[in-house]
Amino acid sequence: MLANATDPERAEDVRPEFIDTVRALQPIDAMILEALAEVEIGRTVGQSEIVAHLKRRETAAIVSLEHLQQLKCATVRAGGVQYSLTIYGRELMTALRPRPTPGDIRLPL
Repeated sequence: MLANATDPERAEDVRPEFIDTVRALQPIDAMILEALAEVEIGRTVGQSEIVAHLKRRETAAIVSLEHLQQLKCATVRAGGVQYSLTIYGRELMTALRPRPTPGDIRLPL
């Protein structure tokens, strides 16, 4: 995120409040954020899918999901069992990811 903040072309991606959010994350929170970031906008992921992906205790994943909601990174739907990133969460992930290099860009064939 520091590199992105110093890049004039990426500086607008890094908001000051993101620093506090990153400080508040636990490793399991970051793993869930990464997993949710791979989901298409508008789609959700089930709690059981997240637990299976992490290979962690279900209760640990649930605590993490609740924490991500408090941080305004994730939202819950469908009676508390379907999750997705909020716009804030998506913007945070944009700030955290390195800028793609030309070799990283894949065109659909």
